[in-house]
This record gives sequence, C-alpha cells and structure tokens, in this order.
Amino acid sequence: MYPTYLRGTGESFAINIGGRVIGASGVLLTTQLANIMPGAGPAARLAYSAGTLAAFAYSLSLIGSFWLREPEHTRLPD
Repeated sequence: MYPTYLRGTGESFAINIGGRVIGASGVLLTTQLANIMPGAGPAARLAYSAGTLAAFAYSLSLIGSFWLREPEHTRLPD
C-alpha cells in the first residue's frame, strides 16, 4: 500500500511509540487499577487489573481493526 521507505519509517514509529509510550502507560494504569479492584490480596488484585487491562486492549484493537483500509488490487511499489 505504501512505498518501501515509508513502510520502514512507519514500522519504526509504531514500534517505538507502541512499545515504549503505550507499554509504560499500561504498567502505570495496571498498578493504579489494582488499588480499586476486588480481591483477597495484593497479588490477586494485581492479576485482576492486568487481566482487565488486557481484555480492554484486545477489545479496542479488534474494534479498531474494522476501520483499517484494504490495499487496492494494484502492485505495490518496491
């Protein structure tokens, strides 16, 4: 869908933003959410909050994937 040089740039940007910024935000959100989750102990509350955040992230990704464009039936430039 995009030329090779743009695909490499987009991939690098997605890895850096997704892995570092969003990943670190997920850790912070998980520990903050553990404070309000029900559970028998701290480990159970942390596990429930991590599971809740993972389910939310997967659901958001699944819903968002419906808006992705399909490539047209032409040959991609190298």
